Amino acid sequence: MLCGAQITLVFLTYKIYYLAGLEADGVTPKTGDIFESPGAAAGCALLMVLLNAIVRIGTDEIWDFKKNAAQTIIAAVLWLSSLLIMILILVDIDRAVELNKGIVNVELYKSFYLVWIGYPIVSLVSILTRLYYAATKTGYTGETPEMLCLFKDVSYGFLDSWSKGVFALWTAYTAFHVHLLNAPAAASLN
Repeated sequence: MLCGAQITLVFLTYKIYYLAGLEADGVTPKTGDIFESPGAAAGCALLMVLLNAIVRIGTDEIWDFKKNAAQTIIAAVLWLSSLLIMILILVDIDRAVELNKGIVNVELYKSFYLVWIGYPIVSLVSILTRLYYAATKTGYTGETPEMLCLFKDVSYGFLDSWSKGVFALWTAYTAFHVHLLNAPAAASLN
């Protein structure tokens, strides 16, 4: 699953930048003021996923903070670094969109990348829930509560379905000259 997230996020980042508009040369996708190229943003997106994977998989969401305080601090720094990278990417994409004068009806388009904000929220809820259990439940051995599993599955499923699935449908429908959800065609915003 981690590998799939890395691969799709890299291509998704490129696609979102491409749809934000093109530079004057008509080939190069626009970026905002933070990243020099969509490739740099995609590379940072890959780094963001890897940092979060270290926290999720490498430290098991740092639930056992009493056992290794240094690991907990490092994991918190990695998680915050991952969050900062995501914020920088979102701000840069949004800036690239804002640099396009005269864009109409970009709400649907923006929703495909602004929904990414939900991923660290779900991750944080999971981390805090397990930390709470570790701090308050005698004999807690790190198992993930069933309701937390359900919450994560439903939340990540919705986020993936919207940011990847519906986005893919929107861009695919454009190839057949069909409008999804009465939205404008998915084409470069230039």
